[in-house]
Amino acid sequence: MEESVNSNSKEVVSFQNENDSLKAILDSFAAAVHIINLDFEITFVNKQFKAWCQNFKLECDVVGKNLFEVFPWLSPEVKNEYKQVIESGEEVRTWDTTNIKGNDILTLSIKTPVFENGEMIGVFTFLDDVSENEVSQNKINEKELLLQNVTSNIPNLFISIIDRNMITIFANGGGFKGTGRNPHDFVGKPLKDILGPYADKAKVEYLKTFSGEEREFELNVGDIVQKIKTVPLPSPDGAIEKILAVAEDITEEIRIETELISREARYRMLFENSMIGIGITKPGGQIIQMNEAMRDLTGYTNKSLKDANIIELYIDPEDRKKFLGIMDAHGRVENFEVDLQSRENQKFRAMVSSIPIEIDGGTAFFT
Repeated sequence: MEESVNSNSKEVVSFQNENDSLKAILDSFAAAVHIINLDFEITFVNKQFKAWCQNFKLECDVVGKNLFEVFPWLSPEVKNEYKQVIESGEEVRTWDTTNIKGNDILTLSIKTPVFENGEMIGVFTFLDDVSENEVSQNKINEKELLLQNVTSNIPNLFISIIDRNMITIFANGGGFKGTGRNPHDFVGKPLKDILGPYADKAKVEYLKTFSGEEREFELNVGDIVQKIKTVPLPSPDGAIEKILAVAEDITEEIRIETELISREARYRMLFENSMIGIGITKPGGQIIQMNEAMRDLTGYTNKSLKDANIIELYIDPEDRKKFLGIMDAHGRVENFEVDLQSRENQKFRAMVSSIPIEIDGGTAFFT
């Protein structure tokens, strides 16, 4: 059974032809491997893939050629799977039965996005012929070797495979590098020994995964907060004897989020309780928000703001044009005196200062 990694972190995982050590690993792998770029052009195949082509008397010189032109019998579903990987940045696993020159071949197909310098550059495809419904121990070792090499280069993640007895049978990931702990020390240990008093909560989620569910949950381990995603690893007969767990330390992310929430709360308190009228509008005059002082001054209510336009307040429309001209020329407006009127037609003179801000990718005026 193939054991692989589904990482949503989009970190740097680079497969380059120039990397001789990685090529050697892939060439020693017992399963067929190929890599395509975002235009479906084949950029790498390992020795087993070439042998697989020779065995079925298919074209072997395929690097630089379009995958679906070289193998026209690939179904539209396969192309959609590649598109799904490219669009979502997430791994896709399927069991496929393909008729190749009269032979029905059952393969475990794992399509994984390839990233370089934070940018997706292609898709790594693992094809394991499981037509005989058995995997030798030698193949398992080779798969684990590839898995070790790939997962060790994924930063900030702790990756493990757990069996039904809640024993860790595989552990790796770039997250271990910053802790000074060897991931191999976790192999063979039960969940209780690794997570201590926090093991029971994780076990509940793991059991659901052994029932076939993908799970995602947060686990507080002392002062550390981990986001853990688990997926079942079914064998060819459908039995789930192992699951994959990918944990990410989100302690700093939680701290930043909490700080942002606190800052937003302080801002809202200052915004709403200010004795000075404050509003946020779009350049076209549409009102996004007003504090209570501004609403009292202009006669707007929270409900009426939805369809309101600040231009309604200008007694002389030319003053609005002057306001926008100053903003365009100087990038801000300071102490602009203007005659305004409320929605109840009460006239008043105001001194307006405003700066541009960005909201939802567009420009707005904080006035």
